[in-house]
Amino acid sequence: MKCIVTLLLCLVSVSAAAANSDETIMVDGRARRYLVHDFATGSDLAPLVILLHGGGGSGQNMVEQTGFDAVAAREGLIAVYPYGSNGVFDNVLLTWNAAHCCAYAMRDNVDDVHFLSLLIDHLIATRMVDPGRVYVTGLSNGGMMTHRVGIELADRIAGIAPVIAGIFGDEPVRDYAMPVLIINGAEDQRVKAAGGELQGFGLGTSPADLPTLPIAAQGEYWARVNGCKSVVDSANASYDHRVYGDCRAGGRLESYVVKGNGHAWPGGRAPRGEADTPVQTFNASEVIWNFFKPLRRDQAPAGTTVAYYYDQQLNIPVFGANDRQYGAQLSLLPRIPMEFELLRLQTRAVTVTNNDNIYRAGTLTLQAVTVGGSQRAATLQVIEATPLRLRLMP
Repeated sequence: MKCIVTLLLCLVSVSAAAANSDETIMVDGRARRYLVHDFATGSDLAPLVILLHGGGGSGQNMVEQTGFDAVAAREGLIAVYPYGSNGVFDNVLLTWNAAHCCAYAMRDNVDDVHFLSLLIDHLIATRMVDPGRVYVTGLSNGGMMTHRVGIELADRIAGIAPVIAGIFGDEPVRDYAMPVLIINGAEDQRVKAAGGELQGFGLGTSPADLPTLPIAAQGEYWARVNGCKSVVDSANASYDHRVYGDCRAGGRLESYVVKGNGHAWPGGRAPRGEADTPVQTFNASEVIWNFFKPLRRDQAPAGTTVAYYYDQQLNIPVFGANDRQYGAQLSLLPRIPMEFELLRLQTRAVTVTNNDNIYRAGTLTLQAVTVGGSQRAATLQVIEATPLRLRLMP
């Protein structure tokens, strides 16, 4: 059965065994690769965990380093391992554009936020993904990208977990809650506890490269976002643990600094002989899933964009009376070929009051903008027949 990409729920059958596949999706003229390890069983929608490899790594490398498939198999998850980009090689020395790191993806201004947004849309359309239980984790450069996803795709993501990563100091503080788990290594000499220039990446530098702040700044930043007002610290022989409290509704924040761990995924495997050997006294994959497991996001944060172009159509999440997501499709009028370069577009000229209107078979008039800047009328056609509450932000 062919699934329409603009339908946010597409029920397909899956076997009890893992269904592993190596797939690509076209984004901005590039074929972007990702691995799907689908352990979902039965007819229920499954959580989606996206795992972003480190700088110079690959999707397959991330599978081997983290051992996350063991968690995914036990819990019935869909684990997806995307590949970054490189101007020369398709499968090695790949990076993510985390704004100030790293290498090719940053220098070429690759829109990895767009890639991951479209990938989420596509996976929801073609797999048994629960749209309210989409999580992102990553290590090193992938962890920095995880921070960026948590900021820019806050309406799509139920929680993030950056590992052995850092932030740069110019991240915007926006008005929403984002559950965040932060894991760093106490002995990391690449992303150092005290911050500074990124060490030993061997991928080249750029004027856009910035030193990272001290690793504690990650918690301080997300505490501001989540409105957290207190902390409780604890420690044992394996790690230092900080839990932030008195956070805004929907906000949750924890951090671990793993003792004896360098630049490696704690509890995982070293990617190569000369790389740091991860400690085995702390299993990051298990800790991350335990953090993600109770989280879900069914309502977009105020002030964020919930509309994304895909194949000349616009996806907008809508919600039923039971807060379950259903599909909605924007059909452009008049029906002539149109190009889109702005792949995330703020909705405009909304002709109804947001959040207070129930739709059964109605339409919502919006404005769409072409590449040339001219506006054309567009109509939102609700696909699902049941009453739906639109969560549209102007």
